[in-house]
Amino acid sequence: MSGLNETAAGERPKVWIGSKRLVFRGVLPNLLDWHRHPFHCVLLAAERPFEVELGDGTHACRALLVPGGQAHCLRFDGHDMLSMYIPPHDDGFASLAASARGHERGAITEWSEQWWLALRQWNTELDPGPLNDAIRRTWASGSTSLDARVRSLTHELARGRCLGDSPKTLASAVGLSASRLAHLVKEHTGSSIGEVQRAYKFTAAARSMVTAKSFTRAAHAAEFADSAHFSRSFRAAYGLAPSRILARTTRWTLHDRL
Repeated sequence: MSGLNETAAGERPKVWIGSKRLVFRGVLPNLLDWHRHPFHCVLLAAERPFEVELGDGTHACRALLVPGGQAHCLRFDGHDMLSMYIPPHDDGFASLAASARGHERGAITEWSEQWWLALRQWNTELDPGPLNDAIRRTWASGSTSLDARVRSLTHELARGRCLGDSPKTLASAVGLSASRLAHLVKEHTGSSIGEVQRAYKFTAAARSMVTAKSFTRAAHAAEFADSAHFSRSFRAAYGLAPSRILARTTRWTLHDRL
């Protein structure tokens, strides 16, 4: 059976942006330094294991769910990777967060038939359904849900609204004090309001890259103050400089089934 490595070597990196999820496919640098992202990240490498460090040692994985807000370091050794980002407004975010704390629950060391078939379906038809099913069956836990006010806020951010608003303005929009909203967002996502807001800005930047094809324009469209601020925030969230992803060689595509 084959998975990610069906794609020809040297093919351009690809990013697919949907209304709920974002998928990256390509070869990443050998090392992604310590970073943390407010969205859950599912990492898949079919060819051979990669390594993750979560603060308690280094672990070899074939697949990994990194929960939102979890600091980690990654070593890929030239792997062809598929990364799927799952934001808080996604219906499955809360149930995944409940089960993914700790590498012993978030890591897969051996592939199952379900994962191989899911990868093949994505490679041949760009169908995310089997991947979503594999993620849910592997990691989802119960029917946990976000606080309704946090969910409302993240849906607004997902629509590209409130991206430049202050924490006080965001809190007022959902009828809370700034301190109360800060506590709820941290409790339900593992990240601060500012980190969550910036993560949605990154998604807005990715969407703008479909047409803008410009790093500077992407940063402006996502309401970052300037490209330097964008670069610092990107490195903190992804562990690498944005120029490694936001490049002319990367293919950017909207995907209506994600």
